Amino acid sequence: MTSLQQYLSKRSTNVVDNSVISIYEEIEQAKQDWIAAGKKFNYAVDKDEIDFAIFSLEAAEKRYEMLLRQAKELQITKLEEKKK
Repeated sequence: MTSLQQYLSKRSTNVVDNSVISIYEEIEQAKQDWIAAGKKFNYAVDKDEIDFAIFSLEAAEKRYEMLLRQAKELQITKLEEKKK
């Protein structure tokens, strides 16, 4: 059990449920940011814009992957399953 899981297991149910919802919302926002970064890359024209678009795209992708790993670590699959 990871330290994050241990911390959450000691908290009240409401706090854990709020944490699950918060992570789910962060994942959704990170996904939208990643999509937006991809669109910006498609419209980049000069060298500096392209470099910045690549940096933004890679950063958004890494953040999305990190949040997915955190959710997996906490065994969060779908928000709907947690509500049942």
